[in-house]
Amino acid sequence: MEANQIDNATLNELAFHNANIGEPMSDWMLRYLVDMANLQELQIGLTLLVDGMLVSGTLIGGQAYFAGITQTISSAMCDSPEATAVTDLFEKVNRAVHAETSPEKPSPPPAYIHMKDTYFFQPGNTGSTPSSQGVLWRGKLSQVSGFFFGNLTA
Repeated sequence: MEANQIDNATLNELAFHNANIGEPMSDWMLRYLVDMANLQELQIGLTLLVDGMLVSGTLIGGQAYFAGITQTISSAMCDSPEATAVTDLFEKVNRAVHAETSPEKPSPPPAYIHMKDTYFFQPGNTGSTPSSQGVLWRGKLSQVSGFFFGNLTA
């Protein structure tokens, strides 16, 4: 099925199913921070320990992440018809995910964390990846084994 053939009902079902996959093994405090980023647009510097690597950047909500990805794809593909199809898909997914939650209706526990201006630091390396400009990053909350407030510098 092509990206432009996915209807809103399918996207809503997919988004609701994926949003309801709880992550019981993730840290309650980190889940709370992610909820704040998703619901109240909190942005805060965090450094995470994920699979022995440090992931350092600014926590953002899912909506900001998908908006950033949409912009990145559109810019990289020079607004071609293919870029339009892909960005339309991401915009539909973003709307579908956020249509299922509201301040009156409790949201399911977050399963993913989103960050911008993200750098990766590996043991034994003196620098970061990437070395010049941070990237958008999405990771599973259940894979984070520790965190601290603040960013590491590249």
